[in-house]
Amino acid sequence: MKTWGIEAITQTHVGDAKDFREGVGSFDLVTIMNSMMTYVPVKKDRITIFKNSFDLLRPKGTLIGTVHHQVGSPAKTYYFKLRKMFSFILGEKVGNRNTGFNGFKVPGYYYDKATLIADIKSVGFNHVEVLSLEEYYKSIGKYYNTKKGYNNLIFLARKD
Repeated sequence: MKTWGIEAITQTHVGDAKDFREGVGSFDLVTIMNSMMTYVPVKKDRITIFKNSFDLLRPKGTLIGTVHHQVGSPAKTYYFKLRKMFSFILGEKVGNRNTGFNGFKVPGYYYDKATLIADIKSVGFNHVEVLSLEEYYKSIGKYYNTKKGYNNLIFLARKD
């Protein structure tokens, strides 16, 4: 850890992120990894988690994470494009979809880039960057096959 200039890891939280308020204003970094936000199907709960993350950070603190993207394999991409056509009925639920693995299904939410940026900014973050895996790979001169990959979104946000 000293090699990276990190003096200590202060806390790891496993549990319901909507309820986590311990250590408000005392962290330099909050991570929401493994596309955890995908498994939060209710918008109000996702916003609460982003707000809690914002509150946990010190000024100039950073939030990083990943979420499932609505654009990826052709079947997934077309599924969400069709749902967007009916957004006048579905409203904020355009990204909702049952997800899971090995036969285990749970309700989830797949973000598009614009909605993710808007949700993160809505809680007070001003500096937000979001890249799909395809965009990230392109930025480092490599190819990412969206037809076979998840094409998750990677997000970074800084608290002023």
